[in-house]
Amino acid sequence: MVAVTAMISGILSIPIAARLSEAFKPSQSVPLIFAARAILSFSIQYIDNPNSNVCRLAFSLLIIVNVALYVSLQAWYTRNMPKRIRGLMTQTLEFAKLVGAILFITGSGYAFDYIGPASPFTILSIADACIVLLLVTLVCAGILK
Repeated sequence: MVAVTAMISGILSIPIAARLSEAFKPSQSVPLIFAARAILSFSIQYIDNPNSNVCRLAFSLLIIVNVALYVSLQAWYTRNMPKRIRGLMTQTLEFAKLVGAILFITGSGYAFDYIGPASPFTILSIADACIVLLLVTLVCAGILK
């Protein structure tokens, strides 16, 4: 039931995420979205009952944040890409996301089995925090716009 609630929330959030990605500069929204995902991922380890409304809310928010992140990254990526190579680079981005997902799922399974059930979420939150620091540094240095 948690997965169904989260997926419905994610589907319903797509138009809102698209609208927000047009309203705000991705260089400002993407670090905030990564930070929100880091906080949500880290907080999941404190949920005791996987059938609770708190769990449904946390996973629904996590899916909504992931949708917003995907839409914002796609908008940021395509806005700064020359039109003549946009298709090739978009497919390269999609391929990189698939490889990253496979590596994360494999690593998360190992961490879940050998470290503990909360470890994949902790690893994700640490990775997101590192990405936030990198993005803020690059934006402040004027490298990313």
